[in-house]
Amino acid sequence: MLPDAEPQPLERSLLELEGRVRALEHTVAALGDTRQIEERITERVAAQANKVSVASVVEAFSTKPLPPAAKGLVAVATQPYTLRQVAQSSWLAFDMVQEIVTIGRMLLDRHYHTAWITRFLVIVFAIAIFSSGLWVPLSSVPGIEKLVNLLLGGVLFLALFCEARRYKAWRASANPQAGGLP
Repeated sequence: MLPDAEPQPLERSLLELEGRVRALEHTVAALGDTRQIEERITERVAAQANKVSVASVVEAFSTKPLPPAAKGLVAVATQPYTLRQVAQSSWLAFDMVQEIVTIGRMLLDRHYHTAWITRFLVIVFAIAIFSSGLWVPLSSVPGIEKLVNLLLGGVLFLALFCEARRYKAWRASANPQAGGLP
């Protein structure tokens, strides 16, 4: 009997199975090395983010050079949009002024319809604040009426704050190329 040039079907199946097992072992071994996966993720994030060359400044102040993953995170954190957002919302007073401006725009915008619960709460709490001297018990004790007015004003501000968030989302969806409020 002459030897066949081609192995028997069983031997061929075993060779294919052995090749698959080797490929699977190689893949599992590569999964154990997370450094490659981390580098791929870092490269993808860096490709999507606008690159800002601040990593060299951070490396100059640090004792060791930054790993590639940290360089990508520094680049994302130093984007102009992120810095502008931190600068605008770093003080409580600036946040409050910004919210008051937004609430003013919301109330003057003829195209935006305020929720009925917000309208109701504004009317009820405004009346309660202005008439608190009549209905607050122990109004002769100094400070009680002011404390009640502060609590009512806080709830009123919270209702308007929630409505302002809804207004900002509405403006962003109504005018996506402007990025929200003008």
